[in-house]
Amino acid sequence: MSKISGEVLVEEILGSECKNIRNRLLIISTISLAVIKGGLIPQSISTLGISLTLSNVKYLIIILMISCFYFLFSFIQLLISDFIRWRMNFYALIAKIYKEDGVISGEEVLGRPNVPGHNDKIDNFMKIIKYNNIVRFVFQVGIPIVFSIYVIVITILELVK
Repeated sequence: MSKISGEVLVEEILGSECKNIRNRLLIISTISLAVIKGGLIPQSISTLGISLTLSNVKYLIIILMISCFYFLFSFIQLLISDFIRWRMNFYALIAKIYKEDGVISGEEVLGRPNVPGHNDKIDNFMKIIKYNNIVRFVFQVGIPIVFSIYVIVITILELVK
């Protein structure tokens, strides 16, 4: 295997901008959950000279929900772009490994990851990487998306009451 193979295979799927949006999504979702379920609503914001009434709180909840929607869609859009970039790098590396091992030409493997005739060393390494990436994907992508959808749903239910 080539020297860079490990670096590309365990490379972060999410880019820095996507991670930044994910963090903002988690922050706004957590704030929304605290406001809706925990009742953590300030009565006034003294530095701005704003006092909140019951009708203003409803607008605050609407603004938080719209923010959740915005960051969720931004995160999903950036996630798709980053995943495509990561997958292209991944297949390019696999093609390079196969070409170096003399199994087939590098162009033939693109789009066909399960090519017969490759060695067991690559198979075992790929299994470890696959399970590692699944766990990382669940924690870095699945949980934030599910959490924000949950917050959006309970926000809508709170507004319907």
